[in-house]
Amino acid sequence: MTPRLSIAPLPAAPPLHAKCRSHDRTHVEFDLTIAASPKQKQSAIWETYIFAPASFRLEDYYPKDELYDDLHSYWQTVPTASNAAFDAFLAVLVRDIGTSHAAAAQGTRILASRARDRILLHLEPLRDEAAAPAHFENLYDELLRWRGRADGVLAASRGNDAMKAYGEWMDEDISLLIEDVSGNFAHHFKARGQEEPWRRLRDAFTALALTEARHRRDLGYDSIGHGAMTDRELEHLVFRRQFLKRFNGSIDWLVADVRAGASMSLQFVYAVAAGLAMVIALLAAVGVPAVGDQAMRYIFLGAFVYAIKDRVKANLQNTLARWYARRAPDRFWHIRNEKGKVLATVDERAAILTFSQTDPAVLDVRRKTRAHRLEESARPETVIHHRKLIRVEPLDEDPTALRASALREIVRLHIGEWLQNTDDPRQRIVMADPLLGELVTAKAPRVYNVNILYRLQSETDSPRWNRVRVVVARSGIVRVDAIANTNDEHDDQPVPSVNIDPVPSVRLDPSTD
Repeated sequence: MTPRLSIAPLPAAPPLHAKCRSHDRTHVEFDLTIAASPKQKQSAIWETYIFAPASFRLEDYYPKDELYDDLHSYWQTVPTASNAAFDAFLAVLVRDIGTSHAAAAQGTRILASRARDRILLHLEPLRDEAAAPAHFENLYDELLRWRGRADGVLAASRGNDAMKAYGEWMDEDISLLIEDVSGNFAHHFKARGQEEPWRRLRDAFTALALTEARHRRDLGYDSIGHGAMTDRELEHLVFRRQFLKRFNGSIDWLVADVRAGASMSLQFVYAVAAGLAMVIALLAAVGVPAVGDQAMRYIFLGAFVYAIKDRVKANLQNTLARWYARRAPDRFWHIRNEKGKVLATVDERAAILTFSQTDPAVLDVRRKTRAHRLEESARPETVIHHRKLIRVEPLDEDPTALRASALREIVRLHIGEWLQNTDDPRQRIVMADPLLGELVTAKAPRVYNVNILYRLQSETDSPRWNRVRVVVARSGIVRVDAIANTNDEHDDQPVPSVNIDPVPSVRLDPSTD
């Protein structure tokens, strides 16, 4: 039974959006989206405070350079999520298949990548356990729409040898995505029992998943699963999924050029220090004759003056460098597309702070879950502050080309090195049970709480801080809890991990000058 309801379109994405979750056992992930304008620059400030237990000893062995080594950024464009734009693009793509193979090859990859973006957008309201059946029916309609779009491109490319592989890889990628989403939701509906509308939704999503599997089987695609697959066959199926996702999704990846923020300006500061030191040396040596009976005395005096000048220079350089470092970014980014056009620039800074150096408003949010003021002394923490000023250039807007309407940055923080000084994840403890009147033993988990405050704001707005608690053990991240803005330490909700990761697994390794 095919569900069909008239449902309002998804609301427009906010101009600034950020969320935090766990990516895997050792990575905390921040997902930032910044809307772009076709006419003027947009700017945003990303800021996060990380409160880590002092027992991690980060202030002793974790310099700023290592923090940047553990921060990995992935940039991509975000398209306009409009069905009219997709249909206009589809018409252009079908035309290009017969006239421009290069444009058509790129277009098939764009279409597959947009399918993933659009379907993931429909998954957002479904993360709520109380999601209404209408939301699932909306998702079902969206999956059918993408099946129709893939069929249209596949039919146009079948008679074109140059485009055959691109068309098939696009179709196979979209088919695997539809099967994955519909199959997982069919399992979800099975747990809801036989009551309507869950039984009807389960049957519809199950049929859709089977239809996609048969579609790939009939076309001879190398991505068919079955109930008796060997480990090698499963490995190949997972490889095929990842290969197609990366091939098509990489069309949206951007290149990040990173350099030290104060590299050139710092040389100017050093030159100023050297000039001041030379002035001091010349003033000391002015009018000193270099001939006569006192020649050796003046030679030694000149050497002494030079030594003083050298030390004055070194101290001036260090003093001016520290002064400048407090005012200049640590790193400066250029975010470019495949043609080399700069889409955004980023000023980035980070520091390890004491509580006295931390913004009082931030400390107020952190302290909301403190039961007593003594806890701050009993559970001391190290504060890491990370800040970015992001300026997005005007982006072209062309619905027939599905141009970007926003930029997205995925920031992953590797915390594996932080856990080296933690205790074993489980410890055997002995307890006296007053009710049983005897001793009992148990294996108790040893965990630590890393509290993170973050927000993405415009330069004129100051939204409230978002807060999560990352519960970690020696083996890695246990869970991530969202902390409400209340005084209740236990008023939290688990933050689900992403089932379908839209971010490429290929790592960009920014290098500094």
